[in-house]
This record gives sequence, structure tokens and C-alpha cells, in this order.
Amino acid sequence: MIEPLSVTALGSCRVVNPMRLATQNGQARLCNGDVYGYVHTAREVLQLLDIRDGLDLPDGLVPYLAGSRALPFPARDLRAAASAPGAYLVEISSLKTVVLGEWVLQLNYFAERFRTAPEVLRTFLAAALPEQRDVRAAELARLPAYHALAPFDRHVLAEAFILATTRQDLERDVLAIAGRLARPTVFVTHCNIPDARGLEIESRARIADWLQEIGVRHGLPVYDPTLRVLAFGITAAMAEGGESRAHYTPEFEAVLTEDLLWALCRAAEAGPAPETRAAPPVPQPRMPPLPEASAGSTRAGAAALLQVGDLPGAAALARAAIAAEPAGGAGLAVLAQIAMRRGDPAAALDFAGQARAAAPSDSAAIAVAAKALTKLKRFEEAAAAWRDMAACRPAAGWALVEAARCLLRARQPEGSLALAEAVLAREPGDPVALAVKAEALRMLGRLESLPAVAEALAATTPEAALAVMQWIIAAGRGDGLARIARTVCAAPGGVPEPYRDDVCRQLRAAAEHTLAQQEWETGAEALRALLAFAPGDREAARALSRLKSRWLAPARSALQAGDVAGAAEAYERALRIDPDEIRTLREAASAAEKCGAWDRAVDLWRQVDRAGGADSSTLARGARAAELAGREEQALAWFRRALDADPGNAKARASTASLARRLAKRARALEAGGEVDEALRLAGIVLAAEPQDAVCTRLVRRGGAHLAGQLRQAVALGDAGRQEVLATRLLTLDPQRFDALRVLSKARLADGRFGEAADLLRRLTAVQSDVAAHWIKLGRCLRMMKSYDAARDAAEEALRRDPHSPAAHKILADLGERRAS
Repeated sequence: MIEPLSVTALGSCRVVNPMRLATQNGQARLCNGDVYGYVHTAREVLQLLDIRDGLDLPDGLVPYLAGSRALPFPARDLRAAASAPGAYLVEISSLKTVVLGEWVLQLNYFAERFRTAPEVLRTFLAAALPEQRDVRAAELARLPAYHALAPFDRHVLAEAFILATTRQDLERDVLAIAGRLARPTVFVTHCNIPDARGLEIESRARIADWLQEIGVRHGLPVYDPTLRVLAFGITAAMAEGGESRAHYTPEFEAVLTEDLLWALCRAAEAGPAPETRAAPPVPQPRMPPLPEASAGSTRAGAAALLQVGDLPGAAALARAAIAAEPAGGAGLAVLAQIAMRRGDPAAALDFAGQARAAAPSDSAAIAVAAKALTKLKRFEEAAAAWRDMAACRPAAGWALVEAARCLLRARQPEGSLALAEAVLAREPGDPVALAVKAEALRMLGRLESLPAVAEALAATTPEAALAVMQWIIAAGRGDGLARIARTVCAAPGGVPEPYRDDVCRQLRAAAEHTLAQQEWETGAEALRALLAFAPGDREAARALSRLKSRWLAPARSALQAGDVAGAAEAYERALRIDPDEIRTLREAASAAEKCGAWDRAVDLWRQVDRAGGADSSTLARGARAAELAGREEQALAWFRRALDADPGNAKARASTASLARRLAKRARALEAGGEVDEALRLAGIVLAAEPQDAVCTRLVRRGGAHLAGQLRQAVALGDAGRQEVLATRLLTLDPQRFDALRVLSKARLADGRFGEAADLLRRLTAVQSDVAAHWIKLGRCLRMMKSYDAARDAAEEALRRDPHSPAAHKILADLGERRAS
């Protein structure tokens, strides 16, 4: 008796059913005991062979490979249960492969898995390409049906994608299959017939053509049922009266059985002998399809991946987080960051908006939304988002600066100015906030306020200060040009060389134009600014000297003629030409004193002092003018300085003592009247001049104790604003009050004013150097300021005082990791 041919059919019902029929008829024996289900692509066939040869299949993947049925037996037993068929039928009927990591899923079973959630399946199929996974994950997170799925199913929907097989991939896989089977093998294509509208199905045509080409090229038997279907008649061969393009009728399957058996017999005649089959390879283990994900690990892991530019890795982590927690916003926020890195602000805004809906206080999502809106030039909305960011993180002053910049670009200078001033109230030297303020003032036409901003900018960003100066010049004004120029020249970087020639040329032209228009003050201001940049410009120096002489001559003539009032008025005009000339200031102050204008005299002596022309006699003279003007506090300070400059000045010594006694008496009266704050202020002034004054020393001690009690009460109540006010006043009285230093440094840290906090903590460590906790706080603050060497020194100081401090060890460990990275 002839043994029927044993056949394993790898494919769909289009090859399995004919072999079942052949088995029933005794023509062949179907040997599919080690086949867990239908397969359609070459990669699915290779994966089936791997599992048959011992690859462990995760339980979660079974429904995606075998549908609702379980495997015929555990995957680990497949290798032992596998029979040794005499031939193989391998059908390749699709070029679309569903990929999940290193695994391949069966598309029909995939669709069957989510048939009860059609909107979920539609969302997947609408964005099934690998590059569409981020958008798809975000869309899935909007669907309640997605939230209700099991975690693994959510992960599959978020991470899987459909890949189209290329000609090269198909050839590689077909050859791998033929090599793995090493038995007479017939490859079967899908029937290449037109669809119901009479149009060619392109993918089927490619399968048929490519497989035929590969078979001819490599000598592999390929069976194409197309001609047989056409000969039999599409209506008779295809199910549903010819409407179906996927299933055959039983009548046609009987015909197909004969063709397939004939193809197998021919392949067996030409193929290798069974004993030549090589031992099956041991499959390499594959990564599990479901990674662990949580909000914390997602943020940390994504930050590390983004830092090294691994955008695909960060995106995979974000999608895993969405699948693990669809209602959370961590994964969506990471997707928003990735979209911004890829230059797609519109997508970033969508992701960030969805993340904010899930977690309204997620600062990462808010920041990305603000950046995306800025990039999209939706500046008003961007400003609102930046303000939300500032509200979410009060220490982030830069967020308010960004909001101010957006309002500028939205042509809303009033709002921009208000935000810039709010930042400068906390960080007076913030260069970006100063630049924004300058631009807002220019747009509002408030040019008189620009010189002060330019001076503040000059110390850190001379280029910005020079730009503001050019605005002032272009507006035909001279306000503060000389002060700005001197400040820029005194800056550590000096005048940037590319700007020097341009600014000097503009100043020279401005001086010539204004002097020609007889605008003497503006012209003189331009000349002084020019001389600050170019001290060797003789022409400018001569022009300024002629101007000063022209205005000083009438003042001196009036003084010689005894016209003191006229002289004082003339000196005021001369000072508008050169307000920093020390000799002119002295003469003007003397004229003001002769007129009895003591307040003006005090102001002029102060200008002499600021210009560096104040010796002991000058200070004493200014102090007398201040005393006569009723400005006793200023008088006391100047008498004290005059005495320090010339200890032998008996008049200054007597005046200092007299004024100190008078102010101390007034301070004591104020204290008795309940005006403690004013009393303490006066006492501080007296003690600055007479540190040994007993009355004020006792008053300050009592006031300090009173303020310290109020500070303790404010701390107990958690009143942060009151704490800051009281601590500041205490430090004014006693710069070494440790309790005030501790409270105020904590407030500065909370506000994100790390520079001020570090200064206060340094003072605190000087006052209480043996307390390790103070050094730890200083180390943390310096680490946030990125002053890593200083932070390391502070942590080491803490360890000298407490060798077992875990906080100090952590600072050093963090700094070590940072240096290593």
C-alpha cells in the first residue's frame, strides 16, 4: 500500500482547506499539528517556524496569532510534537505585516481582537504607519473604550504598526523559508483577479509577479491559482456568488486540491531527499513586548534620551506611558517635547493641550504649549501660556520674561512692560527683562525712561545698552547719553569693537546737528558721550570746552558783580552743559549757599561727592548746608565721613557728637510715642556715625527683640510676606541676626532668587559656621545655580561638621555623576 504524501500547509484557508479535502479523500495526509493558526505574510511564516523550533511565545500574544483559540499545546512542546512532513505548501497572500517590536501579529486576528471596540480599531487603522504612532497614541488616549482595555491590549494598539513588505524583503524571507524547511516546498500566491469593480488589486498583482520572479530566479516552485480561477469562472470559484475575493467555493477547492497535489508531486520529484534536512536552528530570544512605564520613570527616562538626541527611544517610552495610564499626561507631555524637537509645533501644541487637559498643573506640558504657540506666532495665546507657567512654578521668573516678549510681538507694550517690571522687582539685573522693558518703553514713546534702563543693561550686556543709546540718538534726544557711555566703557567687556565706530559716528552727527540747531544741552550730552568712547577726539573736546566757556563766563561775571541770584541761575544753565565738571559744581554750590538755597546746595555737594571731588573740608561744608536745610540725617553722615577723612577736624567732631545726641533724643521720643519703626531707623543712622551711642544701642536692642518676636509669630502663622519684611528690617538693625538670615534665605530660595539666597546663606555660615545644615542649604543653592565647585566645597564643609550627613553625601554624589556625564 502506498503511503499518502504528508503535507504541512502554512497559510490561510485557501491552502489548508484543499489539503483537508485531500486528507478526507486519502490523497494526502495534512500534518498541521504544530501550526497554531493561519498566516499570511512571509515574516509570519518565519515567526511560526521560530515558535515551532522552540521560541517562547508570550501569553499576551496568543490571541494576536491564533485568534480566540488557544495554542494546540504549550509553545515549549511544539518542537517535540512536530512531525516530519514530506512536503510544504507555503501561501504568501499579503504584503502588510503588523509589527510589534520584534514580533509579528496576524492582521485578521488583530482586527478580531478589537471588533467590540470599532472606534479603537478605526483609530489604529487611520494611523497605522510607524511614523504615525505618536499621533495615534494621543488619539487613542481620548477614547473611553481604549481606557477600558487591558494594559497589554492598550500597548499593542499604541505601539504596533503596519509595514509594507518590499521586493527585497520578500525575496530574503522566501529564501529563508525555503532554507529552513529543506523539504519539497511549493509557494502559493493569492489569486490575482480584479475586484468587484473590475479594477486590479495592486497588492495581489505585486505578490503574484514578485513570487514568480523569485521562483524563476532561484529555482523555487511557485503556484499561482489565478489562471485556474479565471478558467473556472470567478462567480463559481469565489464565495458569496463571486463577490468575495478572499475565500473559494467548495467546488473550486476540489479542483484546487488536484492542482496543489500535482505541484507538490513535481516539487517532490525535483526537491532534495528528506534525509538532507538540516537540524532546525535554535531561535534567538526576543524582547518582551510590554515594557514597564510610570509617570516618574517616563519623565526621567525621556529626559535622558532627549539629552542624547534619541527621539525614537523617547517616543517609545512616551507611548508606553500612555498605554500604561491613558488618563495621565506624562506620556503626552513627552510626545509634545519630541514634536517640538522635530520642528512640528502644531503637533506639539495638540499633544501639550491634551496633556494639560489630563494634568492642568503639568509644567512640562505648559512649557511646550507656550513654546509651540510662540513658534506658531500666536503671541497672545503664548503669553497666556507663559503666565500659566509662571503661576505653576513661581520661581521661574524666565516664564514671565517670555510672556513679556510675546506681548511685545503681539504689539501690547503696556502688558509687556508690566510683566518686565514684575520680573525686575525680583531680579533687578535680569538682562532679558531689561531689554524687554527698553523695547516696551520705546514702543510707548516713553523715551525719558530709557537712559536708566540702558545704564542697568550696560554692566552685563553692553550691546543691548548701545542699542538703546542708538534709539535715544535717533529720537533726537540726549538724555543720559554720557552716563550710558561711561557705564558701557566701565563694563568688564568694554565696548564691543563692531559697535564702537557706528556709535561714535552717530554721536558725532547728532552733536553737529543739535549744535547747528542751537540745542546746546543735547549737543553737549552727545559730545560728552563721544568723549567717553573716544577720549582722544580733540575736535569733540574743543567743541565741548567752547560750550562750557560760553555758559560759565556769564555766571562768573554775575558773581563778581555781586548778582548772586543771577550767578546761581547762570550756573544752573552751565551745569546742563556739563553736569559732572567738579569745579563748576563747587562754584554752583557756593552760589546756591550765598542765595540761601540750602536744599539745592546740598544736592550740588552730593554731586561733587559722587564725582569724586569730596575731601574732608568739602564734606564738612556739605554737612553744614544739609544741617541748615533741615536734613540732619544727611548732615550727620557727612560730618562722620569728614571726621574719618581728617580725624583732626575738631569742628566735624563736635558737629557729629551734637547731631548724634539730637537725633538720639528724637529717636527716643519717637519710641515713646509708639513710632517704633521710625525710631529704629533714626537709631540706625546715629549708630552708623556714633557706634558707641548708649541711648541708640539700647533702643536698637529693644527694637530688635520686638521685631524678633514678631518674626517668630509670622513664622508660626506661615505668613511669608510678613516674614520677609520683618527679616529684612532685622538685618538692617543687625546684619548678623542668624534667625533673620535663615528666614530671608528660605524666602529667596522659594522665589527662585538663588543669587541673593546664596549671599544670605554665606553670611549665615559665617555667623553660625558650626551648623552643618547651613552648609547643606548653601550647597544645594549653589548646585541649582550651577556653581558646582562652590557647591562641592560647601558639601565638604558640612561633612567636616557632620561626617555622616546623608544630605551632604547626596550633594557630592550628584555632583560626581554630573561631572562624569
